[in-house]
Amino acid sequence: MGEIERDERIVCVTTGHLLKDPERVIEICEPPTEVEADVEVLRKMVRDRFEAMKCM
Repeated sequence: MGEIERDERIVCVTTGHLLKDPERVIEICEPPTEVEADVEVLRKMVRDRFEAMKCM
């Protein structure tokens, strides 16, 4: 396996209940979040989102 370069983009395809239809996903989900190609930035974003969900 290689490494993802800073100027590359990746795509995460989510599958599961109702999520195999990309048009439906676009209708019901928030727009995707772009994150810098930095693992610490990604960790912080995930941590912050998780903490925000706890308050709901």
